[in-house]
Amino acid sequence: MGTQRIEEIKRSLAEGRKKNMKKISNDKKIIEKVEEGLTVLFEGGTKFNQEKNKFLKQIPKNIPGGTGVYRRGWEKRIKEAKTIEELKQLRELLNKKLKLKNETNKSKLNILQKAFHGRAVLNINNNVNRRREIFESQKLKKVLNRL
Repeated sequence: MGTQRIEEIKRSLAEGRKKNMKKISNDKKIIEKVEEGLTVLFEGGTKFNQEKNKFLKQIPKNIPGGTGVYRRGWEKRIKEAKTIEELKQLRELLNKKLKLKNETNKSKLNILQKAFHGRAVLNINNNVNRRREIFESQKLKKVLNRL
């Protein structure tokens, strides 16, 4: 009876070792996944910060002005951005506004109208679609007045 009990103890210890080994291997897998996740988060965060800094450096080039009134608004919104998606939306908005500014500069509107559109379009709070409508209507009036 004593040897039988010893055999049972050995079996239970062996089973316990197998369970512990499985648990240890599962824990190792979990730790590896967590480490991978942290690496992705860290690298993603640095990539986001790099994109943000790169975009911030472009603002003074694209939005000129001695006082930087509109530039400060852009910089504030970029600094407040939390995701890469927000940065993409801001970049798209800036590209639309710069395209409209270039169109107004190339148009045959008078100097005052060009300056008005050039200043107003760079304001981050100014609706670029509404600004385009105003510009197109002024351009159309200019063409109709020539006829």
